Order: sequence, then structure tokens, then C-alpha cells
Amino acid sequence: MPPKPRTGDYTLGGADAGNYTVEQPLTNYQSKITPKPLSVTGIAVTTKQYDGTTNATVTGTPSFTGLETRDNGSVNINAGSAVFEFSDANAGTNKTVTATGVQLTGSRAGNYTMAQLQGITGTITKKTLAYSVVGGAREYNGLTLADPASMTYNIT
Repeated sequence: MPPKPRTGDYTLGGADAGNYTVEQPLTNYQSKITPKPLSVTGIAVTTKQYDGTTNATVTGTPSFTGLETRDNGSVNINAGSAVFEFSDANAGTNKTVTATGVQLTGSRAGNYTMAQLQGITGTITKKTLAYSVVGGAREYNGLTLADPASMTYNIT
């Protein structure tokens, strides 16, 4: 926000006030009101099975921490173009998830900042593989073992 002109006088108070004088500041000095940072809570990452991608899905209803009471209803979250991604595609727990494309909207949104959602973690579980072996045909030779080279191996 741009600086806003301010005017005013300062006065001293207290038991020793008579020992001092106050030099009044210039009129129309400027002060700057900076946007207040907001935190967003109320969302959770859905656990997913390993699929080789970093795509993440979230559930829940986002809400603000730090929003001034008088601004309730005047600041909203627009997550329509949000993208949530795990830090990498590998299986694991407590994996960092980042969000991009989340925006503040509303008539008082300019009074606030929101770092893209932080502190979100999720889990990618290991994918279970199915393994099958189809034996190859061979002529009886008195042994119970099949020739591994004649077999077909499938992993799905």
C-alpha cells in the first residue's frame, strides 16, 4: 500500500514531563501500513499410492488464521487454479507438499498477504507389484525343475 499522509501533535506525560520538550514533527509526514500475513489451515493431503508423479490432492475447507474480525466475509481464498505437488514422486511419509496458484480475493484482500500454503505434508505409499511366472513347455526328462530360460515372467 502507498504511504498515507498523517498529521498530529505529540505530548509528554508522566512525573518528569516538565523536564523535557517535544519537537513536533513536520506536518503531513507519511506512514506505511503493511499487509498482514495470513496462515491457512483446514486442509489435508490425501494419501496416494506411488504412480511416478508428484501430483497431490487435498481435502477440507480452508480457513484463515490471523484475519481481523471486521474483515470476515471480505477476504476469501480462490483455489480454482491451485496446483498441489509432492516434493518428489518417491514413496515416503511426511513428504512436503507445495501449493501454487492460491490467491486471496475480496474487497479487503489487499490488506493481507498469504505465503503459498506452507507446512503441508502427505504420504505416498509403495505400489504393490503382482508377479507371475508361466512355465515353458519341455519334454519329460525325469527332473522336476523347469528350464528358467523357457519361462515367461510378468510383473504388473
